[in-house]
Amino acid sequence: IFSTIAVITFGAYGDERNWMPDPDHNHLSWSFGLAVIGALTEIVAGVLFTVESQLARKRNEDKNQQVFTLNQVSKA
Repeated sequence: IFSTIAVITFGAYGDERNWMPDPDHNHLSWSFGLAVIGALTEIVAGVLFTVESQLARKRNEDKNQQVFTLNQVSKA
């Protein structure tokens, strides 16, 4: 999230004359492109991590229900 905020801030204010020193030599280059790619990759990774954690929680709940059912049947 912080890298996305930094990329948006730098992209919006990169051409401002009062924002950074020596504004004549400030321009967006390949490093800014890599920062954008990195921020987008972090967002995708966060979404995939969230989806995987939800799937793992569901698998764990299903496993716990199956174990409980087996224990209950074996005691009866």
